This record gives sequence, C-alpha cells and structure tokens, in this order.
Amino acid sequence: IPKPTEYPTMRGVKAAIEGRHLYNRIPNAAPTEFDAGRLSNTPVMMGLDVGSSMAKLIISDVSGNTILYKGSYSNAGDTIETIKKIFADIIAKGADTLKISQIGLTGSARYQVQKSLINIDPQRADRVSVLVENYAHARGSIDYARQHIERLKAAGIDDINEDFCLLIDIGGEDTKISSIALKKSELFDNAMNVKCSAGTGSLIDTLTAMFFLDDISVASELAFNAEKAYAINATCAVFLMENARKLQAEAYGIDEILASANWAIVENMARTLWRQIELPKQTIALLHGQTMLSEPLPLAVAQRLQSYVGDDTYCLVPP
Repeated sequence: IPKPTEYPTMRGVKAAIEGRHLYNRIPNAAPTEFDAGRLSNTPVMMGLDVGSSMAKLIISDVSGNTILYKGSYSNAGDTIETIKKIFADIIAKGADTLKISQIGLTGSARYQVQKSLINIDPQRADRVSVLVENYAHARGSIDYARQHIERLKAAGIDDINEDFCLLIDIGGEDTKISSIALKKSELFDNAMNVKCSAGTGSLIDTLTAMFFLDDISVASELAFNAEKAYAINATCAVFLMENARKLQAEAYGIDEILASANWAIVENMARTLWRQIELPKQTIALLHGQTMLSEPLPLAVAQRLQSYVGDDTYCLVPP
C-alpha cells in the first residue's frame, strides 16, 4: 500500500514562517486570579462568550482598558449550569459582590444567557446586551491588527494591506472567516460553516477521546512534536475518522495521526469555506477560537493561507 502524501512537521513550519514574520502569537497577559477586595469595590464590565463547548469570561474596569480577570469553562452540558458555575467560581475566589455596570454577551448561547440574566434581575435588563460573534470578534480585533501592521513596518515590511484584514475563527462546532475594513472599523464580508465537523475543533476532541488521552492539550503537544504528518481524506468527519482508524491499524503513531488531522481540518476549511469570500493579499490574518490556544492548528492555518492566497499573509494569534 503506497504511503499517503506527507506534510512538513509542525516544528519545521513554525521555524520557517516565524522567521518570515508570517506567524506571531501575542502572549496572554490577562490575569487568571484577582484581588477579591479590589474586584468587589471596583465598577466593572463583564463579557461572556458562551459557545457550544466553552464559555469564556472577561471582567474589566468600566473603561474597558484594564482587564481584571479572565477565565474559561467547559460548556459541554447545560449552559445555564455553566453560567451558575462561573458566578459560583467568582464567589469562591472571594468576590461576594460585583458592581456590574454592563454585561456583554456573544457566542451561540448568547440569547439563552441574556434571557436567564434578565429573568433573574429584570430591573437591570438594559445593562445586558448581545452581539453576534462575527461583529464581536471584529470589534475586539481591529486594534490588534493595526498594532501588528506597525510592528511589521518597523521590521522593514512595507507592502502590507492597510485597508483590510482577515479573521479566521475555528470553534467547536462551526468555523467562520471574515474580512474587516480597517479604516471604517467594520465587518466587510463573512462566511460560516456549520455543516461539516471535519472543519471544526470538535474533531480534535473526538480524536482525543478515541485515543484515551487525558485532554486536548496532550493531543496538541503530540501533534506539534510529530515527526511526520500525512494527507488524509477531509471531505467529511466520517471519512476523516475512518482514515484515522486505518492509519492506526497500519501502525502509524498517534502523534502522526493527530498532526494529520490538524492538516485535514485546514484543508476542509480551504475547500469549503475560504472560497466563499474574497481573501485580500498581503494582509493580516487574525486567528481566533479556543482551538488556537495550542500550536498545531494555527500553524497549519498559517501555512495553508500562504499557498491559498498566493502571497504573504501575516498571521497573528491574539491573546
């Protein structure tokens, strides 16, 4: 049986594209602990991104300029129970009360959470607002794109597209791609894939469980350090999982299979999603989503974008 086509190693890809300023990750400096006394006595804003598999929380001062706390929680079960857990966690850390001036909600469960919060405290309904994910990502990312353009210019790269940037968001059950008009500070175009899980982060979750790994961070580390990766059928999740099992039966390593799956997710995105909007050249591409916290998937996205667009695309993973 002939061997499938090989991909480069993730380590090799990282070294190559980082050296050309085509991939950069901004360290996450947001605090994961807080001063309970300060938090209880400071007027704050709260942001919740409640998706299909994860819920993410940000607490900032009312200006939005100072992040006071950042947390993430599994949302694999009941969303309302997840929200209860978030507030219980804040209380358990010592903040019995919060002076909340505004709560902003996004994510697929935003309306469900909005309804629950308003039912709890209807007199403060005007303090709870929702925003579609695409717009939330766009508004939260424009400054990162602008700052990265200036960093690239300082590094001697002058031919950067300053009119548009791209945003690619890989969630647990859907994937989105958007173009953002930087000068107008608004979403220009976008497309979304909800039909095929072969192009979403849930596939890695499934493989993590199939190989009895402790969690997805272990799977990501194995994929990043794999010495080889192969092209496998990515036309749908069923075919991809079948090919993963075949590779395992043929004594390919789990690390190689996981690395191959990351490439397959990106190939599926390129085939089904990226072609739905015009991708500008020589632009910043912001890589969003819980799946981008590890290295393999954003590296595969960054590498594939170079050949798909046919020109330099400067990928950035925000904090």
